[in-house]
Amino acid sequence: MSSSTTLESLKDEFTSYGTVLHAKIEQKSDDEFFGFVKYENPDHHFGAITHLNGKVVDGKAWTVSHVYKMENKLERHDRIKEAMDEERVLYVSNLCCQVKDSDLENVFGGFGDVIACHIRRHHDGRSKGDAFIEYATKESVVKAMSAMEGKSIWGRRIYLGLGKIN
Repeated sequence: MSSSTTLESLKDEFTSYGTVLHAKIEQKSDDEFFGFVKYENPDHHFGAITHLNGKVVDGKAWTVSHVYKMENKLERHDRIKEAMDEERVLYVSNLCCQVKDSDLENVFGGFGDVIACHIRRHHDGRSKGDAFIEYATKESVVKAMSAMEGKSIWGRRIYLGLGKIN
């Protein structure tokens, strides 16, 4: 977000989609700023993501996505294993290396509640071209697979399957 974006203007943009309980702006570097918004009703973030992602505010295009709480590695592993056992994880391959987690959340979020999205990366940070998308329900995975099989994202035909632990 732009350095000229104020807390007031951040709240104004997000209030259109629900009651904002809390908002803050953090500065990561001289020219990198991030805004965080918490809604009274957590479901209101879907409308904000849909309508505000990519919107240009104060001269900068916003990337709007869901922020997940940090969890320790053991908790994360257990949660992912459970989701895979329940067939709630979609595997997507042949992704363009510039695709971000937020892009996938926007594309696949229409099929159900996305719990987490993770693009696999090499040690140097480059994308490996595949990702795992964890949904709240198995039905969402089925919907996504039916709708997206054979489709393209950013000009590349994607391939889909169930996420598995080797």
